[in-house]
Amino acid sequence: MPAETKPIAPGINRNARIEASVLVTGADTWWLYVLECQGGVLYTGIAKDVEARFEAHVKGTGAMFTRLNRPVRILSKAPMTTKSEALRAECALKQVSRADKLRWCATGLEAFIASDRR
Repeated sequence: MPAETKPIAPGINRNARIEASVLVTGADTWWLYVLECQGGVLYTGIAKDVEARFEAHVKGTGAMFTRLNRPVRILSKAPMTTKSEALRAECALKQVSRADKLRWCATGLEAFIASDRR
């Protein structure tokens, strides 16, 4: 595997491709998500219910970061099979550049997985 595609954490590689082991979603599914906040800043997090978590952020009962930078919209989300996988992917995604995060949000999970298989 070339160095540029070597995973930096399970579920995400150096090119910010997010990979989910199983794309089946259900009540036990954890989600990795990216929010756009006022001023254009990005927030990355995990949740079992992204829409409910987004509402908590909007109301000011979410993370301290989103209390100071109110969320405007959900840019993207991807299912993860376990909380552990979601936490590792969140940590890895927070380490990539803003451009890579926006590219992931614009292209989506399926396109990243498909391009990784070529």
